[in-house]
Amino acid sequence: MIYDLNYSYNDIERAVDGKLVGKNGAVCALSINSKEKSSLGHCFFAIKGKKYNGINFVKEAISNGAKLIVAQEKISSTVPVIYVENTTKALGLLGKKHKGNTKIIGITGSNGKTTTKNMVISVLNTKYSVTGTLSNNNNEIGAALTLLSIKKEDFCVVEMGMRGIGEIEWLSYISEPETSIITNCGSSHIGILESEENIFKAKTEILNFTKKNAILPSEERFKNLLIKALNRIYIGENGDYKVKNLRYRNPYLIFDVGNCSNIKIHSLYEHDAANAAFAYALGKAYGIEDRLIKKGLINFKKEISRGDIVKINGIEIVNDCYNASYESTRSAIISIERQYYKMGKKVAVLLGDMMELGNKSEQFHFEIGKLCKEVGIQKMFVYGSYSEYYLKGFGGGERIGCYDSIVDHLFSELNEEYVLLVKASNAMNFQKIIEKMREYNNERM
Repeated sequence: MIYDLNYSYNDIERAVDGKLVGKNGAVCALSINSKEKSSLGHCFFAIKGKKYNGINFVKEAISNGAKLIVAQEKISSTVPVIYVENTTKALGLLGKKHKGNTKIIGITGSNGKTTTKNMVISVLNTKYSVTGTLSNNNNEIGAALTLLSIKKEDFCVVEMGMRGIGEIEWLSYISEPETSIITNCGSSHIGILESEENIFKAKTEILNFTKKNAILPSEERFKNLLIKALNRIYIGENGDYKVKNLRYRNPYLIFDVGNCSNIKIHSLYEHDAANAAFAYALGKAYGIEDRLIKKGLINFKKEISRGDIVKINGIEIVNDCYNASYESTRSAIISIERQYYKMGKKVAVLLGDMMELGNKSEQFHFEIGKLCKEVGIQKMFVYGSYSEYYLKGFGGGERIGCYDSIVDHLFSELNEEYVLLVKASNAMNFQKIIEKMREYNNERM
């Protein structure tokens, strides 16, 4: 994707704390992809990553119209070069300059970041001009590109992910959120960060550069945070806004928040009502009327593989295989059993590994299996390295040993009486199972 901007080489040099080699000029676009073309000339950031080094593609970028290169290693170039210490950091610094006066909303959390981000965008869109993170491009590069995509909108909603201490602090430094949201703090990445205390520390880094509002879970650890003077808004029990009167009327989850009643969202997940409460609080902080907030939330649509419902071969399938933490898997199972039981449906689950749980992996997979038994899940199918722990907790179930046989096995065991939850971490590639189910169905139509 080419990002429109209008800077002199000297502007970029100063913004990224670099050194220009060559004559000054001007560019009207930026790219990190050497294959992208421009007619008027663009700036190519030669990003150095773990797998690829952009300097290996400088010649291709120049042939496609680049007339300025940003690099962190000495290169031979026919166009001017700005040398920096780190190209990824430099991209973020340019994003910091580019955002201008647009108000930034920063969102992080162990679960629900992307859903909450999309809800916030939908709510803000009812009154303001808004841009934001595409899909879940929430790392150092994705956040920088989000800032560079700003075209003087009123708001930009920046999703912030992390895999270590200091990463969210950097993202909040370059974005400088006026308002920050932390959806929750659970066990995601505990295998990397080693403790929930470290996860909490990493998530709350977003507050270090937040200017005005912090919208937080109403837990004591958040209330006890020693942070600079911010207007704090708490979501949940004993908070400023909490979800009440929750019920499901297919295809809507209906609930009240604060003094606003009968909010509707397209979801069957109860935790999405909590995500919506954060979006509601954000809307109120910026003067949006209840009727418009409700309009924004009912227009919210789930992204593919994040709990969307598809019907294949007569079976309702809840496609939630983008990712899986212990908390999100637990909430999905409870919500689905509770809602579909009322409809007289039988509930089955296909579960894969929950990644990055470290020394809690065996325990958490066992506990999810146990939960499935306790809430009345009628069939359990499992695949992956931790299958045996699911089965031990459930006291039964079926382990599928061959990935390629999963679809045939499911369709031989299930019929239209069932709803099937498909849940696993993204690395398990369960989205391909959904695709194979569609192909199976099409072949038989």
